[in-house]
Formats: sequence, C-alpha cells, structure tokens
Amino acid sequence: MPPAKTNMFPTMTNHFFLIFVAVISLHASGQSARTHAEALVDTAMNKIEKSDFNGALADLKRSIEVDNTYSLAHFMAGSIKEMQGNYQEALTYFDEAITLRPGMSGAYIYRGNVYYKLKRYEEAFLDYNTAIDIDPEMFEAYINRCMVLMDLGLLEQALDDCNRVIGLKPDLDDAYFYKGQIMGYLEHYEESITNFNKAIELNPTSDKSYYSRGLVKIQLKDLAGSITDFNQAILLNPSLAVAYFNRGRANGWLGKYSDALSDFNKTIELNPESAEAYEIRGMCKFELKNKAGACEDWKKALELGDEKAAEFITTYCN
Repeated sequence: MPPAKTNMFPTMTNHFFLIFVAVISLHASGQSARTHAEALVDTAMNKIEKSDFNGALADLKRSIEVDNTYSLAHFMAGSIKEMQGNYQEALTYFDEAITLRPGMSGAYIYRGNVYYKLKRYEEAFLDYNTAIDIDPEMFEAYINRCMVLMDLGLLEQALDDCNRVIGLKPDLDDAYFYKGQIMGYLEHYEESITNFNKAIELNPTSDKSYYSRGLVKIQLKDLAGSITDFNQAILLNPSLAVAYFNRGRANGWLGKYSDALSDFNKTIELNPESAEAYEIRGMCKFELKNKAGACEDWKKALELGDEKAAEFITTYCN
C-alpha cells in the first residue's frame, strides 16, 4: 500500500500575499494621486500585519464602497474570506478582482486555492495554468498545480511540476515533500525517502514530512525506523491522529501489543469515528487476552461501517 494522500495537510501556498500586495500597491500609487480607497487599503494592510483580519476586512469593504473598480481591495478581501473559510464569498471577490485586472496572477492562484479546497480540481487546474501563463517563474502556481495533478491521479505531470519548482526555488521544502509523495505512489520508495530527507533537512519542524517518511519506511519493512519518524511527527504535532494510528500498526507488527494499544487509544481519542482504529485495537486486545474488550471494539467498528469486523465477531465473539 503506497503512502496515504495527505489532504490532512492543506498547504496551499499563500505566504507571498503581503509581498504581492506591496508590489501591486506601489504600481497603483505610481499611476495617480492617493485616493481615499487606496488609503483604506493601506490601513487594511497594516491591520493584516497585526492579525486584525476583521478590522482589515471592514476597511476593504469601505474601500470598495468608495471605488468599486479598485481590484486590489477585492483581491485582499477575497484572501481574508478564504482564510476565514468563507469560500463562496472569497470566490466572488476574486472573480471581481480578475475581471478588473485580468493580468493579476496572484488572484488566479488564490482563486485556484479556493477551488482546490472545494474539490473543484479542474477549475483549480485552469486557474494555476493561467497564473503560469502570466508569470512562468511563479513557483507557487507550480506547487499548487502539482497538488491538483496528484489528486487527479496524473502523477507524472505532477512530478514535472515538482521538478520545475525545485529548479525555480531549490530551498522550498514542500517541493521535495510532494516529490517524495509522488515517488511513494509510484513505489519508488528509496527515491521517496531521499526526497523526504531533503524536505526535513530544509524544514526540520515539518511533521508531515516525518509522518510520510514513516509510511514509506513501513513499505521498506523498516518498522523501527517508521516508529522513530512517527515519534518525531507526534512530538511536532501531538494532535496528528494518523501518526498514532500508523505507529500503532507498526508496534502491532513488532508484537508490541501494549504499545500498540496505547496508540490506538490515542487515535480514537482524537478521531472517535475511526472504524479501523477500533478494529485493530480489538485485535490488540485479543492478543493481550482481553476477549471481551476485543469483541466490544469489533462491534463498535462494525457499527461505524467496518464490514471486516463482522468476521472477527462471528469467529471469536459468539
């Protein structure tokens, strides 16, 4: 089984936001005297830097009321709405920004990010393509398009995008992270490890890189190594349920049933709807001679939709 996809790690690239805004603001201000709308955008930018997003949004709405043709105000308002999870409103603002300034590459990236989060992958793909057409050196568009291509199962094309990002920005850990994932899906496990190693070298606090490398080590039968990586992922992100789950699996395969039981307990605490966690915890309890507890877990797993648990109940609980 190749490493699981990591949609639990949404990392659509937004970190260039303030730089993009600063550049476009300088361009706008050079064309004409500062208007009331531009002054409100400046105030909003200051509030964004202080994480006062609601205050910034209020200023941006006032800016739009003053001058509805000011594309930057629409773009920034859409960015805040996206961050707040108001995706439909974000799309409305981005649509207007693009209508007003069709060459605004950042607006296509941000709108693509919203489409991606809404699982509208084809539309996200088209927006990232447009951003690349406008600015072929914008690595954010390539890395985000790579994610879309992975979700669409177009792994070779996704790999091309990762390699392009590495060429444009060789110090970006996400490029190696996604390349590592792709290599895992293609069952090129040693190359996958090499790329996760590089991602961790560039960003030693990346829980997702340790977690994903741990999954690949399971494929390579390096169970002790996988546990070490899951330990580090958990240290960096104690609420990462999948890391406890897969550490539990590795401990179980090593015959460390008590350790595995603790991991599945934590998995269920963090994700009480995980049918598979109940099923495998039941197996651990059975190995530890707790038949009653095992049957209870298998019944819960079946209740949550795990049909495999029915076999255990029929065989061991009747």
